Amino acid sequence: MAQDESTFTSEESREFADQLTMCAGYYGWLEEAAQALGRPAAADHIRGYRNGAKSAALYLEALAFRLDNPDAPARTYGSFSPLVDGPIESSKIRIRALQEAGNEEQIARMDQECEDLKEATGGIITLIREEMAGT
Repeated sequence: MAQDESTFTSEESREFADQLTMCAGYYGWLEEAAQALGRPAAADHIRGYRNGAKSAALYLEALAFRLDNPDAPARTYGSFSPLVDGPIESSKIRIRALQEAGNEEQIARMDQECEDLKEATGGIITLIREEMAGT
């Protein structure tokens, strides 16, 4: 991850979460495409990317909440699902519309943006695992 968790502002955390929700939607679209093409193993693989992007976005939303509300009781990551589920679905719909319009260039840009975020997403997933393990 480019920044240590402690150096993120709540605004940066939310902006990063927004990027990851877009990627989760993109991966959801790719997963559906792989299923439609009869490629279940590819769909399963892509689902892992979708789940990782969503989990990282939930973590970042929780981080933003903690930064903005340091005295508030702890909340589960899942309690932030309403903040990411809608944008993920909106992202999938947007990509379907881009595909219908033949805008492959914009879809390719999204693909590259998500590819560029994979390492950072993996870093966040590691932070989540460490937090869950108490390390």
